[in-house]
Amino acid sequence: MKRKNIILFLSILFLSHTGLVAQDTLRMVQYNLMQYMTNQYGGCTQETNNLNDKDEYLKQIFGYLNPQIIAVNEIGSKESDVNRILDNVLNINGVDYWKRGQLSNLSGGTLANMVYYDSRKLILIDNVIVPTSLRDINIYKFCYNTPHLEEGDTIFFYSIIAHLKAGTTGGDVRFAMVQALMSRLENWGVSENYVFSGDFNVYGSSEQAYQFLINHSNPMVRFHDPIDMPGNWNNNYQFRNIHTQSTHTAYDNCYASGGLDDRFDFILVSSPVLNGYDNIKALPETYQAVGQDGNRFNGTVNYPTNESVPQELANTLYLMSDHLPVVMDFLVYYPTAGVENYQKKEDEYRVINPFENEIKITFLSEKSQKIEYALYDSQGRRLKSGKYIHYHWGQEKILDVENLNSGIYFLNLINAETNKTVKLYRL
Repeated sequence: MKRKNIILFLSILFLSHTGLVAQDTLRMVQYNLMQYMTNQYGGCTQETNNLNDKDEYLKQIFGYLNPQIIAVNEIGSKESDVNRILDNVLNINGVDYWKRGQLSNLSGGTLANMVYYDSRKLILIDNVIVPTSLRDINIYKFCYNTPHLEEGDTIFFYSIIAHLKAGTTGGDVRFAMVQALMSRLENWGVSENYVFSGDFNVYGSSEQAYQFLINHSNPMVRFHDPIDMPGNWNNNYQFRNIHTQSTHTAYDNCYASGGLDDRFDFILVSSPVLNGYDNIKALPETYQAVGQDGNRFNGTVNYPTNESVPQELANTLYLMSDHLPVVMDFLVYYPTAGVENYQKKEDEYRVINPFENEIKITFLSEKSQKIEYALYDSQGRRLKSGKYIHYHWGQEKILDVENLNSGIYFLNLINAETNKTVKLYRL
């Protein structure tokens, strides 16, 4: 078992000492829909890229994948285009729980990003727009709908969606776009459950935009590739199992040609998601380019016979878009009643998380009180404990933890009225 999986297991085991831990799985799909819009351009028209047909294709694809969150590129920048998927594809046959995010077009383009989500699982609480010179980057903040949400059992999840500049000469624009995103995340100053997906149009892991994401100087906002397969992906047989573009070999003025020989479509995750630090963990073994069986190099998705999906679905993927959808599952784990205290919540304590050489506890109460604290590792071993008096609002307590290794820790804070445990992690 890998170290990060051991840490996740031990953290769940620790919580199990005080109550039961429930688990759920969220499936995310990232998909470039190839001009899903009324007013198409270039060679894509209602004759070559008919929306009625695309609706039927999407029904088949999403029905097969059964996702709970869908991130898309190349949807039209009109409300009617975005609502069409809700009305014609998702909320049909008695289904009524699919919702969508806010549409934005600050950059003035004809193509947009969008997120669709299962409202039984997720609650959308914020929409943030990062404008760039080409297209907006969209940040959608979700709250996982746990059974104890009203009690403060809050798990946040951010879906960040981008469609970066295409073309071998577009590297500078791609870099500028991700710079704008990372600057926004740095300004927030926190490490969160960030999932960054989209059509990145990068040709290899050495490209500046990609390197800026995965080797960012600030580890709090750095992204990780769940499958960790660096290299020159373009037209490279070694990476035939992860190529996502193009599903076609012949050019017909709409679909890109050349066959499957590029890895353009990605799902990247932040450190908390990669390691399961904050109740959501990526499951890299579920990451896949749907319809990619490794036998598609410079060929189509539906010929020869596809060995990873039913042939009917391979034909549908061929007709729907010149990109393949990318899918990955996420484990969500949360306490049942009585264990909600370890969650982050607005109360008398604010603890900086993640921490480095010290743990800073800020008290948001005017009431003088005696505080007991104890710090535990993920195996339940007490590392540090003590008592002191809290006198005023904003008072800080600093715990020196310079010698601690990276991983998950639990800080227990007790006063006369409350007993709370906060989950922390060190990068």
